[in-house]
Amino acid sequence: MLPYFQDEWKVRPNITLNLGIRWEYYSVITEAHDRMTIFDPTCTRGVLPGTNTPVPNICPKGAPAYFPSYRNFDPRVGVSWAPGAFHDKPNNWVNIAAFAQPPQDANGVDTHFGDARNGIVRAPNVWEADIALQKSTKLGEKTALEFRTEAFNIFNHRQLGDPSHLDILSSSNFGQIDTPVSFNPNNDNFVEPATGLGLPRTLQLSFRVRF
Repeated sequence: MLPYFQDEWKVRPNITLNLGIRWEYYSVITEAHDRMTIFDPTCTRGVLPGTNTPVPNICPKGAPAYFPSYRNFDPRVGVSWAPGAFHDKPNNWVNIAAFAQPPQDANGVDTHFGDARNGIVRAPNVWEADIALQKSTKLGEKTALEFRTEAFNIFNHRQLGDPSHLDILSSSNFGQIDTPVSFNPNNDNFVEPATGLGLPRTLQLSFRVRF
């Protein structure tokens, strides 16, 4: 058991500093029957097992493999930075102050349609990072055990969908995004409301025997 101390400081809303220190000590390894031979270019009086003739670069019997130190401290420094471009704002994706309702007549009816061009409101960019690791271990000449782990959306990045409230009259939730990408509006609560992209981090483990 090796002690360590670690803490995090949030320097700014998008910058986190991680500092720590670890102390390590490993005692000298030994061989139960003292048959370990150590090669060292500075040694001159060692002998090989079963002989009595000194051999260059072989340490004497009983010499330590290395010299342990109680002053082995290992500092740890980490920085986590989230650029502002990656901070999606689902509660204020479209600025309502950039729009105005068309003029109305005496009866409260709009006198003409709006003049906003097509395509001025776009959904957030969608990206996802996946990773997979695989290890194969031979069990025999023709048999192997294969272990595989896969992580989807490894950074747990939010995949926001389209803004679904674009009615200028509903100012309370105008321009908000309240669904993930690939959202299934017909969800029956038996499965995830999103499929494919849009899911939180997902891990998958598998074992397979090849023969």
